[in-house]
Amino acid sequence: MIELGPAADPKTYPSRNEAVMAVCCAGVRAGWTNEEIAAVILDPKWQISERLRQRGGKREAALEIAKARSLVGKVRPQIVYDEDELPRVLDETEAALRSGDIPIYQMDGRLVREVRLGKASDDDGVKRAAGALVIREVGDYFLKERMIAAAQFVELRRDKQGEVVRAKKKLPLSFAKHYAERAGLWELPELVGISEAPTLRADGTIVSQEGYDPASGLIIDTQRVEFPPIPDHPIEEDARAALEVLLDVIAEFPFEPDDPAREPLDFEAPSASRSVALSMILTAVIRRSLRTAPMHGVSAPTMATGKSLLADVAAMIATGRPAPVISYSPKEEENEKRLFACLRQGDPLLAIDNIDVPVSGDALCSILTAEVWQSRVLGVSLNTTVSTKTLMIANGNNLSFRGDMATRVVVARLDARTDDPGERTFRYDLKEFVPRERPRLVAAALTILRAFIVAGMPQGEGVKPFARFEDWSRLVRGALIWLGQSDPVATRKKVATSDTVGAALAELHEVWQSAFGHDWKQPSNVIEAAEEQDRRLGHPGPIGMALSAFYPNPRGVNAIGLGRQLAKYANRRIEGRWIEVDPNSKTGNRYRLMTEQRQRETQMKAAQGSLLRGE
Repeated sequence: MIELGPAADPKTYPSRNEAVMAVCCAGVRAGWTNEEIAAVILDPKWQISERLRQRGGKREAALEIAKARSLVGKVRPQIVYDEDELPRVLDETEAALRSGDIPIYQMDGRLVREVRLGKASDDDGVKRAAGALVIREVGDYFLKERMIAAAQFVELRRDKQGEVVRAKKKLPLSFAKHYAERAGLWELPELVGISEAPTLRADGTIVSQEGYDPASGLIIDTQRVEFPPIPDHPIEEDARAALEVLLDVIAEFPFEPDDPAREPLDFEAPSASRSVALSMILTAVIRRSLRTAPMHGVSAPTMATGKSLLADVAAMIATGRPAPVISYSPKEEENEKRLFACLRQGDPLLAIDNIDVPVSGDALCSILTAEVWQSRVLGVSLNTTVSTKTLMIANGNNLSFRGDMATRVVVARLDARTDDPGERTFRYDLKEFVPRERPRLVAAALTILRAFIVAGMPQGEGVKPFARFEDWSRLVRGALIWLGQSDPVATRKKVATSDTVGAALAELHEVWQSAFGHDWKQPSNVIEAAEEQDRRLGHPGPIGMALSAFYPNPRGVNAIGLGRQLAKYANRRIEGRWIEVDPNSKTGNRYRLMTEQRQRETQMKAAQGSLLRGE
């Protein structure tokens, strides 16, 4: 029928219309997607496509496929529309939507659906490759369309004879709007995220069946890619073999060795940076099952060392495509808009590319340590909650991190130790190799994690917890240490030394102690002392320079901004010293420097006073 059209069976299907419908219905029964059916009935090499190409192409094909789905599926239920019985009408409509051919889900108080991008996009500063699978919010018009496709709406009227009859009802847009406002009452499936490969549930079991998985809230959409079966009970030997598969992929990245005397390409040399790369792959495959995960940084002293490629390797294993990318702005509000655009559409991972300033920001810090995050939709005066289950990857030359970000990141450092890293040659073209071998690589990642779970998830001796990332630390980090790899969290030692806020705060402590001792000061007092010192010296003095480094502001240091910065970093201890705050809403907060020695002296004096008073 596809090849010859109605000529294949003119008695049964005398017209081209009937032949097209027969093929569409056969495709529906075979489980083909709309896109697969359309590709067949619009292909010029088949006679079946002749009528559709003459009468409108894709649009006509979509109508025929929709009719076929209606014919093959059960008859649409009739819903009697009555404004006085709106709760019943809404409930019956929702039941019809749940059995519709295009699923609609609820997610963090939003109605959403999955959409695969037909071409590369650059929406709201997020660059995505063609074929990317994203989560889109369901608008009122689309919702109304799906309601009409899922059910027949009728109203009761009396005919000329006075008999009650059912008449077709035109569904008003306000009805779809009303349903969309029912957050909290929806009975639609809860969506946690989308995975384009088999992955782990939060309980450590494998989920690989195509479609929506109620146990995890995940949609598994592999586009019919066949993945090797992952054993339910792999042993340590299986995990070690799987680890070699992943190590082979990243073998030619010049990871900084733990011992500086060893060469970066010495594969036998332990490397915490290599462990960060392995963690990036494992985390990308199972990010939806982890409550939180640290940012994974990729840093190198020169360009063309492979920073972006390493991020793409993790992305291509998890999704089959390069990572979605945003650029990093010195303006936090710009970064917040881009991050929100990514999280709102459910990207499984995000590469923040070519960073050339210290990484910081309250929004990014919150995203990394919270399971959900709120921000404002552009053009709408309403906050929206989004899931944060996205792996954040940052790359740049000599990455540095400012303030609280230094406690939320592990970093893979690459160093080719050559003048021009771009001239190196490799065994594999990873952009071709990884997508081709992706099923095997995903299976290797899951085998490692499943074997570790089956073994009881033994934690290495002396391994300290990584606060706020406990799930990731127990599973991903724990599995790597179990297999003899270096601890990826060990890379935080160098992150701490690049903490520009910590360095500036340490300098402020030093200057504060010299200038004010342990006296209480308001921010205005500190600024006045700095200005007086500058006038006396004839050039910027130590106090002013320390303040500028601690609170960099193009317009200069001011009392309000300095007070906020001091309050933000109050009680942060550096080498036994910290700033204390004395809150006062009327006269303004006061601050002083406290040291461990001074604290001990104060406590001893207080204890002696209590003894003298006989307390």
